Amino acid sequence: MLSSLTLPSIDSYYARNLAEPISLIQSLINQVTEAVLCVDVKGAFHYINDAACSLLGYPREKLLEMNIDEIELDFLPSTWSRCWELIQEKSTFTFKTLRSSQKEEFLEVTIKSLEHGSESLGCILAHPFSTNIPEKVREQSLASEEENESFMSEAKSETITDFYPSCLQFKPIFEFIEQNYHQPLSLNDVAQAVGYSPAYLTHFVKRRTQRTIQNWILERRMLEARSLLINTNKSVAEIAMTVGFTDAYYFSRRFSQSHKLSPRNWRQQHQQ
Repeated sequence: MLSSLTLPSIDSYYARNLAEPISLIQSLINQVTEAVLCVDVKGAFHYINDAACSLLGYPREKLLEMNIDEIELDFLPSTWSRCWELIQEKSTFTFKTLRSSQKEEFLEVTIKSLEHGSESLGCILAHPFSTNIPEKVREQSLASEEENESFMSEAKSETITDFYPSCLQFKPIFEFIEQNYHQPLSLNDVAQAVGYSPAYLTHFVKRRTQRTIQNWILERRMLEARSLLINTNKSVAEIAMTVGFTDAYYFSRRFSQSHKLSPRNWRQQHQQ
């Protein structure tokens, strides 16, 4: 009887005394200016300090309901799944980057592997720094460090073409479009290829780029069509087939809607 009464009180004592230093540590971390985020393999947040909330622009309660790939993180060199692979390989890496393409604010970011009990987490530490950044870094939005040269070279090469946004979170999406825009291609095809539902993919891309997947496919086809109209003697029907349209009339109609000229008239105007 004595032991049955004593054990719960001991557990309660240790729980109280363990909670106090944890609470103190969290309070201290919230005071630092460096953004701290702890994320699991699926991209779910386990801890976000106040500086991270400010950096990301969301309250803590909202972030804890979200996945890291749902948030505008232009400063990450790739999707979280790719970052996770890298920290499993290297345990930690550091790089300097632009915070976003809209704001020329520079961050130093460290991503490291962290073991918490039986669970593996990725810990992202980010803080601003002030320095003179070479122009080529501004263009690429990602600079290499000597100790991370191979990693950063890979990250910089992930942008498919200048046509697509430079945010590397979209790499699998736009890579698939780039490889397949010249043939019949739908939202469902892209969603299935990248592992998202069509509804989620539409929301994810439009929120960040102000365009839908269908808009990106159409614009990529129009870009190629303009190049072929100027640089080749192919007929309008041939160009329509080359850029993924099965109906030349429908291609001409969409081209005219986008350019206020028919493909033939657009060619004549620009060749002159």
